[in-house]
Amino acid sequence: MFRDDDARSRWQMDVAVPMDPPGSIDDMVALVDETEAEYGAISAKLVTPLSGLAAAYLEKNRTKEAIATLRRGIHVSRMEDGLHTPHQIGLVQQLIATHLKRGEFIDADAQQRYLYRLKTRGQDPRGDEFRAATLHYGNWVRSVYLADYEKERFPRLVEMQDIYADTLERIEELEGEDSPELLPYLRGLADVSYLLTVYPGERRQADRMTTANDSFWRFQRMNDETINFAFRQGLKSLKRQEEILRRSNASAIEVANARLAIADWYQWNERYADALPVYKEVWEFMSTEDQGEDWQATSLLHPLELPKETVFNLGPVPIDHMNTGEVSLRFDVSRHGKARNIEVLTPRSRETVGLVSQAYQRLKNVRFRPRVLNGEVVATENIERTYTIRY
Repeated sequence: MFRDDDARSRWQMDVAVPMDPPGSIDDMVALVDETEAEYGAISAKLVTPLSGLAAAYLEKNRTKEAIATLRRGIHVSRMEDGLHTPHQIGLVQQLIATHLKRGEFIDADAQQRYLYRLKTRGQDPRGDEFRAATLHYGNWVRSVYLADYEKERFPRLVEMQDIYADTLERIEELEGEDSPELLPYLRGLADVSYLLTVYPGERRQADRMTTANDSFWRFQRMNDETINFAFRQGLKSLKRQEEILRRSNASAIEVANARLAIADWYQWNERYADALPVYKEVWEFMSTEDQGEDWQATSLLHPLELPKETVFNLGPVPIDHMNTGEVSLRFDVSRHGKARNIEVLTPRSRETVGLVSQAYQRLKNVRFRPRVLNGEVVATENIERTYTIRY
């Protein structure tokens, strides 16, 4: 459920697009043959023409030939340069794009994991390329989890947890606990925590957690409500973000956003007694800043559907849903961020009855950041918004 005017709903994961072919299929076949005749069947000089030939095949929608050509290029690169070398990256990215084009998500997933190893193996975890590769793969794993096409979903949450926690540990050893390099991975752990708070269990009863392995027992602990793992991890991660930003002399807006994320986390978990004072603190903190009034107007004067981040946005793996439609609603938002007095504005008809029913029920479950006015959390009346519903 996404608001139609919310920029978050337009977020798309960065996945490579098929490259433009440098020539026709016949031209590229001839170039591959010439290169092979001159340098041999496993020469690294074949990688570029093979990549071009694959692109030419893909342009003509000859995807099977494109995949075979890309796999040959990867094999040549591995034979010539070694198992995990950067020369393979472009080929693997094109292979992923081709698998996605064919709807082969399991194959694309295997190549995404391999691409992550290629990009990070032996790299300094503080480097830009390492960071980009890690966050990209974390987003991919999140996308697969949300798509819910696997027999068991929980291993993806454990995998996300490991991606961010392991990288945090490595950077802490090199930089210490106050390094700004930790920030994106703390955000990642907060995202895992958001997902855990609404974990629905395995979709099919017969498929529920059939393998009691290490991943299973670790997830049992992560999902244990008695120890409040998700809440505690989310709060710890968000508070560390704020502390690091303050110690690194970040801008007032960066600090305010970090503090606001803590209030939102309390709000999401329905800990209103903790959330309301933090919202007030953030308002007062920004009241003395040069850009504070504009920030307050943008961030606090209108209720916002939580979470603010894109943790629940879908990625390139499509979710299995029956219908999609738009519905307009009028409602109030209470001081506790709950939709009240919901009125459906979209006309009811035989075609829209399912959509309207879904929208009404889902809006009741949305958690809002409430409106903050002059430092006080207040209710908001007569909000009109249009949502896209998948159901």
